[in-house]
Amino acid sequence: GTGRPRTLTATQEQRVMRWVNGKNPMQYGFDFGLWTRNLVRELVRQRFDVTLSLASIGAMLARLNLTP
Repeated sequence: GTGRPRTLTATQEQRVMRWVNGKNPMQYGFDFGLWTRNLVRELVRQRFDVTLSLASIGAMLARLNLTP
């Protein structure tokens, strides 16, 4: 089995990549200047109306090669 299907499409994940890569969270109205999984999670919730777990956000960021 391939497991549970992803909540976000590949296109949506690439959009998240463009939002986060090389950008500052303050550009999106957040008070904190560094990206965290919580901030990415909130941005995804605001833009796509989808709530993902922190583990899902971490896995997506790893797939996008956006790791510390």
